[in-house]
Amino acid sequence: MEEWACTLKKDSETGAFYIQIDGSVPIAYGEAVEQCVLEVPGREMDVVLDFDAAGHLIGIEVIASPEVVTSAAKRKSAP
Repeated sequence: MEEWACTLKKDSETGAFYIQIDGSVPIAYGEAVEQCVLEVPGREMDVVLDFDAAGHLIGIEVIASPEVVTSAAKRKSAP
């Protein structure tokens, strides 16, 4: 099994999260040339997979309503 150093960023204005698969080098503008949008039924959230020109997954964006993010944070802090 390989271990990768990923980075997690949160946009405090929109509540979106971005997971960069290889966190050692920032994703350059235009590097994500293909996206796959996954809608989560019954939830106010989408997941966007970013791929580079070679077809490698380079990042994952989670776009959720503030209610979904708040709910997840409450579950995490519960004993």
